[in-house]
Amino acid sequence: MHSTEDSDLTSYYKYRADGFGLKIKKDYKISPIFSLQGDFILNRVYYNSYGNWNLINNFEHPKSFTHLSNGFNIGYSLRISTKIKNQLSIFLIYNYLTEQTSNGVDTLFLKNGSRPTTRLNQTHLSIHGLRLGIILPIFFN
Repeated sequence: MHSTEDSDLTSYYKYRADGFGLKIKKDYKISPIFSLQGDFILNRVYYNSYGNWNLINNFEHPKSFTHLSNGFNIGYSLRISTKIKNQLSIFLIYNYLTEQTSNGVDTLFLKNGSRPTTRLNQTHLSIHGLRLGIILPIFFN
């Protein structure tokens, strides 16, 4: 977070989503020089985060609140690659990931020592990515 009007703003929000899951991967050889690879993932996640709202005086610092929730993420990627020469290849990858958690717990840390809790509404994250790359051999034969 950044404000041009108040240089004392140092608020932040940090999160982790740990868990376990399943990954399915499939490779297809389209031709001697083209290949296609697909990945699908499904994970159970345990979402936890904390933050510092430094401009609100009744909150403790550096930890002003925490969030806890459970959810899942689903993602896939598609990679197409082609060989240019012996070990030299070019690839293009498209990735997508979505993460959703259910209702959880939001706990505030107040300077007076109290720890009120409220319902954390769902969290949601979506990521799209596109990568282009080259694979070069380290040693030439």
